[in-house]
Amino acid sequence: MSERLSLKLVIQWFVLYKLKNIPLTMQELYNALENESSPPTKPGMTRRSYSIDKVYLHVKELCDKGEVVEVKGEGVASYSITKSGHQEEIERRNDLKSRISVTLHALEVMELDLMISSKKLQVQMVPQVDREFLRSLISIKDVVRYFIIDELQQESPLSMKELYKRMDNRYGWVCSNTYFHYVGRNELCEGVNEYNKPIEVETLLIDKWERIHTRQQSRVYSISDLDRALQWKERFVEDAIYSVKAAKVFVKGVLDLLKT
Repeated sequence: MSERLSLKLVIQWFVLYKLKNIPLTMQELYNALENESSPPTKPGMTRRSYSIDKVYLHVKELCDKGEVVEVKGEGVASYSITKSGHQEEIERRNDLKSRISVTLHALEVMELDLMISSKKLQVQMVPQVDREFLRSLISIKDVVRYFIIDELQQESPLSMKELYKRMDNRYGWVCSNTYFHYVGRNELCEGVNEYNKPIEVETLLIDKWERIHTRQQSRVYSISDLDRALQWKERFVEDAIYSVKAAKVFVKGVLDLLKT
């Protein structure tokens, strides 16, 4: 089974890639990472940076695996790639290229949907081990809020279980079931956060219990006030589009580096 796709894997490949040509210090590696592949911003953020402490831990892990070696200098250490590191760089590059290509496609599918574009792309399912990476790049709460309101505009009432399944089919991925229910039930219906405190967003959904195809009752949801829901939907989609576009720029940049 593949290791879970994450920024750590991207950073570690980038380190191996940069060290192929010349030894670099930790600060030089960090600066190169920030300049050539800075992480995507999210709504309300002017800039997003990597943690140099985390980058150091990722490099140290490469050293522990024998793919990078630390060379002590006068006052500062530099890092060089080993023979096994060269081979690992090639393997990581090929693995990341295919997996991040699927992530980029999912972002493109989502962007077209959010922008209500007439152009449509065929949905590709993002593997489970790669979904957390995609979710970490975008404002997932705004995407889920938008999706739930948009889906309930077209058909209601629906259960959160059904909405969850539809988001997976529509975009090729979805956040965790727990988080999806939290956003839909706690925030949009009950108007509270995880600490049961009121939030800024007005309650936009109403719920009831009814039987759906089984003897058991299910909790189903509808929009409480369409005009108010549409006003909030505009805010949700604006932030969602912003974060998806920023994520696309980052992912495309990584892919361009992987293809060099």
